Amino acid sequence: MKKHIALLLALVMVFALTACGGEKDNDPNLGKYVGATVEVFGEDVNISEIYSEGENYIELRSGGKCVFTLDGDSASGKWKLDGNDIVLTIEDMDSTGTLKDGVLTIDFMGEGIMMTFVKDGATAPTTDAASKPTDEPQSLGDAWWGGDWYGWWIVKNAGGNYTDLVDSYWDACARISFYEDSSGYIQIWDEDGSIDDRMIDVDVSIGAGTTENGCMMSEGGFFWDDEIGHADWIVDPGASLVSSIENMICIEGTYEDPEDDGASWFDYAFYLRPWGMDWEDVYYADTADFPYEDMMPKHYDDWYLPLIEAGSESAPNSFELNAVGEPDDNDLEGNGTVVTDAEYDYNNSGAIFFSYPSDIFTFDASFGIDALETADGDLRMTFYADRTPEEFQTTLGNYDSYSDYEDFAMQDIMIAGYKAVQITYNCWGDYYVDTCIDFGQDAGEYAGICISVRSYNSFEECHSPAVESILYSIEVVN
Repeated sequence: MKKHIALLLALVMVFALTACGGEKDNDPNLGKYVGATVEVFGEDVNISEIYSEGENYIELRSGGKCVFTLDGDSASGKWKLDGNDIVLTIEDMDSTGTLKDGVLTIDFMGEGIMMTFVKDGATAPTTDAASKPTDEPQSLGDAWWGGDWYGWWIVKNAGGNYTDLVDSYWDACARISFYEDSSGYIQIWDEDGSIDDRMIDVDVSIGAGTTENGCMMSEGGFFWDDEIGHADWIVDPGASLVSSIENMICIEGTYEDPEDDGASWFDYAFYLRPWGMDWEDVYYADTADFPYEDMMPKHYDDWYLPLIEAGSESAPNSFELNAVGEPDDNDLEGNGTVVTDAEYDYNNSGAIFFSYPSDIFTFDASFGIDALETADGDLRMTFYADRTPEEFQTTLGNYDSYSDYEDFAMQDIMIAGYKAVQITYNCWGDYYVDTCIDFGQDAGEYAGICISVRSYNSFEECHSPAVESILYSIEVVN
């Protein structure tokens, strides 16, 4: 009896499996769909341009099983079709899309990356790039990307020997050059090196992107001794985390140490803007949507800004933080401005050094108050110091009583690498811009300083290049 029941059950299973297999085998949707296109920042390009190391296909098998192969790497999963809507589940991640007339389109892992796969005999979609005029990339490269750039780079994540570098950052310069066919190369060096000892040398190409400036793609090269390959970088200024910052590009990637078999690595990001741009908009921007609260380069105030104000039209080939010249050189780039060093000391509790144009200001320390003043007396910068953090905060709190003054405003800024609060107000017809700088632990007892700029004429005079150059030249001395 047991043998009879076992045989009967076995026959039932055989017939059930045969019926199921026969039904699935007749499904016209089964088969292999070869990769055709992938969407790159709004543009459909040939999938082999992005994934060029191996096969790219999706195979729908009977029983709701499938195989997804990308760049030669395969993973098994499941598929489910409801009308024209399809869901592929690979490693517990869903990719949704459509299947119609032998064309399978999915949103890869729900990341907004649209991929299209085509079954043999179906019509493959045409890539957007194929319909673009061939001279467009060249005009994009010549018009915007070429030239020198300045900004900073950061280690975002790391492993192995680079773990301690997470959140470390450095100022950086870049130079992008082009050939006649819209291909070119980018060279990047940071404050620890030079263009002759550059950290990055990568061939690039320029194509269509989400904005009229297009998209830059890596073609091959090196970050130190690690190779950067085709499409390892896809740099589209209109589709990055910093797209809201005018003319900023973000280059992201991963460095793997070849000498450590990839066990030591770090993820990096470069944030660059064209050389010569003022970063004031970043100072005052709402940083809620930025990847970091402080998006300013470390040496913007004490290195970059003085170079720009001195008329530098291209990035120096190395980071020499005194590149503008020593004060006793007097004449900056032959523009007639005489620069003089000064020291402001507060009861032997701390001091700051700063430079000022002595052909514009006179340094006056009469009546125990240090100040810079123009010859006509219309513009005056007065220095006030606070010895303790508590006294500094009290000074800031006192500005609340100014809130009824005309044109009153307070905003957080950065001055010479330090956090500061700038207060603007009109008092009895005089224009004031007061800047309170918090030196933190850098100056011992000397916690901070407030510099009050008063003009009889306008707020613009309070923000003149001469005034700004003084503020940005401040250096703390214990």
